[in-house]
Amino acid sequence: MNRFRCVITFLALLLVARRGYGQTAHPVNTGSNKQFQSGVQKDASLKNLVQRLQSGNMDIDTALAEADYLFRDVLNGISTDSRSSDYARAIEAYAGYRHRARKIIPDLLRIAESKATPSVVQDAAIRTLGSIGDDDISVRTALARIATDSSVPDSTIIAAVRQMGNMSGSYPEFTPALVHLLQRPETTIAYDAFCALGEQRIRRHSMALQECVEILAQYTSASPEDVSGAFLALTRMGSRAEEAAPLLFSLLEHVREPYLRAAALDTLDRTNTLRGVTALKIVLKEVADRDSRVADMAQKKLQPWGILDRPSQNVLVNALLDTNYTIRRIAAANLASNSEVSNSELPKELESKLAEAIRREPFNSPSVIYRLYAQLMYQLHKKSPQIAQAFLSHLDSDTTPSRSSLIDPQACTFVLLGLSFAGTPSNALPIVQHYLFNSHQSIVAAAIRVAGQLGSTASTTTARLKAILASNTPELLLDRLCTPLETDVVDRPGPDEITSSKMEAIRTLRKIGAPSSIAIPELRHVASEADENPYKKQMAIEASQTLDILGDTNRIPYAHESAFLTNARLSDSELRISDCILTDLQDVSHTVQAFKGQTLVLCFVDTKCPCVAAYDARIRDLQSRYSSRGVRIVYVYSASDETARQVEDAARNRRYTWAVMRDPSSRLMHALHVRVTTEAFVFDSDLKIKYHGRIDDSIYSPEAATHHDLADAIDAVLAKKQILHPETRALGCPIASSK
Repeated sequence: MNRFRCVITFLALLLVARRGYGQTAHPVNTGSNKQFQSGVQKDASLKNLVQRLQSGNMDIDTALAEADYLFRDVLNGISTDSRSSDYARAIEAYAGYRHRARKIIPDLLRIAESKATPSVVQDAAIRTLGSIGDDDISVRTALARIATDSSVPDSTIIAAVRQMGNMSGSYPEFTPALVHLLQRPETTIAYDAFCALGEQRIRRHSMALQECVEILAQYTSASPEDVSGAFLALTRMGSRAEEAAPLLFSLLEHVREPYLRAAALDTLDRTNTLRGVTALKIVLKEVADRDSRVADMAQKKLQPWGILDRPSQNVLVNALLDTNYTIRRIAAANLASNSEVSNSELPKELESKLAEAIRREPFNSPSVIYRLYAQLMYQLHKKSPQIAQAFLSHLDSDTTPSRSSLIDPQACTFVLLGLSFAGTPSNALPIVQHYLFNSHQSIVAAAIRVAGQLGSTASTTTARLKAILASNTPELLLDRLCTPLETDVVDRPGPDEITSSKMEAIRTLRKIGAPSSIAIPELRHVASEADENPYKKQMAIEASQTLDILGDTNRIPYAHESAFLTNARLSDSELRISDCILTDLQDVSHTVQAFKGQTLVLCFVDTKCPCVAAYDARIRDLQSRYSSRGVRIVYVYSASDETARQVEDAARNRRYTWAVMRDPSSRLMHALHVRVTTEAFVFDSDLKIKYHGRIDDSIYSPEAATHHDLADAIDAVLAKKQILHPETRALGCPIASSK
C-alpha cells in the first residue's frame, strides 16, 4: 500500500471510532466512500487533515504522525456509549499495521486493564496486544495480570488466555497464571488455560509419542504443563497417535477434572480414534454429565457419528429410551443418518423400542425429535403397525380432548409424515380427516398424504381435496420443513421431496380412484396453469397425469407432452437415427449404429428438469436389474442451451452408473420427434423401435405407480414377446432445440 493510501486508511479508522460512520475498518477509497466523505465534513479535525494532505500543504510523515495523535485522542475518549463496537473494530483494524500499532501499546494497555472500559473494547485491545506485543514484557505481564483478576468478565479472561496461547514464544511469566486458572470452576476458562499451557510447553521442545504416553499414564504426578503439552502433541500427531487411544479412554472414564476430560475427548477426536462402542458409551455418558462445557463438546463429537458397527447401533437403540432429551435426539439423529440402519436384522430389534420411544415422547418436545423419528422410519423402509400406532397416539380427532395442543405445527407435521412412512392403519381415518381442516398448511399437506395412503373414498375427504385445489392460498412447500433443521445433526436430505397441500391433493386424488372425478374441473384448471415456475410445472404434469388415469377425455392437456409416432414417422425415425452422432463425457464420438446387437434404452433428459431427478432412482434400479442381461441404458442430453460441463457436472453429482451422451446438434432428438424430458425408447438388437413413451405412470411418487411401462417393454423385448402398449404419452419439461 502506498503511503498516501496508508494515511487515508488511518483516517477511515478514526472516522469509525470518532463518528461511527463506517461499518468496516479496512483501507477505504475516499473518492468513492460517501459515508467517509460525509463523516469528514462533520469532524473538523479530520476535515482539516484531509484538506491539508490533498492540497500538498502537509507531507506524508507529518500526516501519519497526526493520524497517530488523533487515534490516541480517540483511545483517551472511549466511554461506555453506543459506539463501543465501532471503537473495537477500529482498534483491531489498526493492529493490522503492526509497525504503527506498536506506538500505541501504552494506550492499549491502559484500555485493556481499565475497569471502566466496555468489555467489547477491552477484549479488542487484548487481542490487538496479543498480535503485536509478544516481544514486549509489559504486554505479557499485563495479560497475566488480567487473566488472574477475578473482577473482570469471563470473556475478558478468556481473551487474555487465548492470546497467551497464540503468542509465538514460550514465556515463563505465563505459567503461574495459567496453572492458577486450572482451579477455576468454569470449564471453558480452565480448558483454554490448559490448552495455552500446552502451547507454551510444546514451543520449548517437541514431545515424542512415547514421552506423551508416559506423562499421561502418570498424570497425577506430572506437572500441568507437561500433561497439557502431551495432549497437544498427540493431537498434532493425528492418526499416528492411535496407540494412545486406550489410555485416553481410560482417562475419560476415571478423571474427575472437567478440563482434562475435555482434553482427552478432543484429542481422541483429532487423532481419529473416537470410534467404536466403547467410545460411544463414554461420549453418551459425557453428554449426560452435569458439566455443560464437556457435555457440549461431547454432543458436537456425536453429530454425526458416521457409519456404525452393530454394537454401537444397539447402544443408540437403547438410548432412544433415555430420560435425557439430548441423548434421545442424538441417538435418533445418528440412527437416521446411518446408511447401515436398514439392514436385514436391526429393524426387528429397533421396531419395538422405536415405537416405545415415540409413544413416550412428551407432547411439548421440540419438533426436531419428531422429524428425526419420521426420518428414521423413512430410512427403515418398513411398514410397522406398532410404530404407526405410536405416531397415532400423538394425534387427536375432533371428538377427543386436544392432548396435542402443546405440539407445535412443525412437530405435528412430522408426526403425520412419520405415520405415512410407518403405514397408516385404517382406524386413523377420523383423525386424518380432522387434520385436513387444520389452519396450518404444512399439517394439511401431511394429512392429505396420509389420507392418500388410506385410499379414502369418504365424501368428506374428496370434497376437502377439491376445495384445496380450488383455493388461491399461497403454497407452502414442505421441503422447507423436511430438510434438516440442524445441519450438524443430519447432513442429508429430509425424508420428503418438494410437496405442498395442492400437490398432495393431486396425488391423493389419483390414488383414491373413481370418487376423484368430482374434482375434474379443478384438476383441469391446474393442468392448464403451467408456466416457467418449476413448481407449477410439476403440479401441471401431475394434474394431467391424474386426469389421464381418471379417463378424462375432454381434459385440457398439459402444454408439454410427447407426440405419438405414426407408422410413417416410425419408419422415418429408424432410417434417420443411423446417421446420428452422440458424444460421451470424454468427448469421444459414437454412432447409434455402434449399439446394434444389444437391447438399447434411450432416455432423453436435461440437467434442470425436476422430472429427471425424480426418475433417477428408478433408472438406477433398471440398470442394476438389466445390465447383466445385455441391456444398455443411455441418458441423452439434447438441449441446445446446455454445455458439456453442465452435463458432466450433473452426471457426476447424481452418480449415474449408466452411459451419458450428448446430442450436440439435437439431430437424434429431431429424428425421433422427441419433445419432452423422460421420453424413453426401447430398441431391439436390430435398432428397431419397440417402445416409445413414459417410464411409468407416476413421476413424483414411485410407490403410487401402477403401470411400469418401460420395464414391461424391456421384459417383452428380452423375451421376444409382443409389447402390450408399445406407445404411451410421456409428460415432462420441453427440451430446448437448436432448430
